[in-house]
Amino acid sequence: MAIFTPKTTSSTGGKRVNLLSKAVEEEDLISPAGTGEAVTWTDLVEDWRAFLVAGRAAKTVVAYMDRLSGLRRWSEGQGLGANAFRGRHLTRYLAGRVEAGISPTTRRHDAVVAKMFFAWAAKEDYLPGNPLADYKVVKAPKPFVRMPTDDEIRRLLRALDERWSIKANPNARFMPPASRQFYLRRNRAIVSGLIETAMRAGEMLALRLDDFDPVKRQVAVRVAKGKEPRLIPVSPAWIGIVDAYLKKRPHCQSEYLFVTAFGTRIDCSNFSGDFRGYLAYAGLSGFSLHGLRHYAITELSKTNVWAASQIAGHKDLKTTMNYLHGSMEHVRQTHTDAAPLTRLLVNTRSEKARRKRLI
Repeated sequence: MAIFTPKTTSSTGGKRVNLLSKAVEEEDLISPAGTGEAVTWTDLVEDWRAFLVAGRAAKTVVAYMDRLSGLRRWSEGQGLGANAFRGRHLTRYLAGRVEAGISPTTRRHDAVVAKMFFAWAAKEDYLPGNPLADYKVVKAPKPFVRMPTDDEIRRLLRALDERWSIKANPNARFMPPASRQFYLRRNRAIVSGLIETAMRAGEMLALRLDDFDPVKRQVAVRVAKGKEPRLIPVSPAWIGIVDAYLKKRPHCQSEYLFVTAFGTRIDCSNFSGDFRGYLAYAGLSGFSLHGLRHYAITELSKTNVWAASQIAGHKDLKTTMNYLHGSMEHVRQTHTDAAPLTRLLVNTRSEKARRKRLI
């Protein structure tokens, strides 16, 4: 793609000047192939943002744009236009992120977003080719997610009730009785629901009133990470907990099942803070809301891995396997039930006894 048609060099005062480089440095302009319109970095990034908004969730758009903004600022600081960007520049950018103490997972996301951006720019003819087409993104170490134990889950559930009980927690007296009942029932329904359904916290908080079907004993997850809705069966126990919450739910226009005391949608990050408060009250630490998902998937998999994968919303069983945490007690019981050697020995003895009786 030819960006400028004039001569690329000229002599001025005995000095040769590269007109193309000078134009890129001063104007930072690129133009889509086949057009005469120059496009600035800003226009290019805004066009990509529009592309994302058309097909991605709002949180995803914010995350991608944040990643790209960092790379763009670095590139501009280096005097690089998008058309001059190459794989070596991404490597240098990521190296600087290492020195800044950025985690491997975040750096991997940086690289993935950069590849997506330049692939889009090349496909839309803003660039003559994709400079990162052959760039290999380094895999980040798998982050450790601690799964709570059965005892910790029991303590957490107990804390959900006791934190709002004046008898168990005298500080609760400073909260109006109606507010205490609302937070007690709502948070109990959310946390116990995460254990019941193995949902992601964001999926649980995105449920709408119509998604909860106590008659069919199921919930419909329509806002899913994999963009594929799914139905999850629920127990009468959780249905009863949700029904108790609904009696205290504010009368509001919101269509969401779980709302704030003001009738608005619950922010996931804010609820994560509430969850940490419950952990502190219970004297627990070391696991998060995502740890509850690991716990639920592990427990479901003890009965049937395929069903657990369907409930979790995984497209591949390999993903489900990444969520499983070993339990020696379960392994021992499984071994006892299967009895690979004992079964053979018993069958052999039974056969000998049968033959002896025939003789």
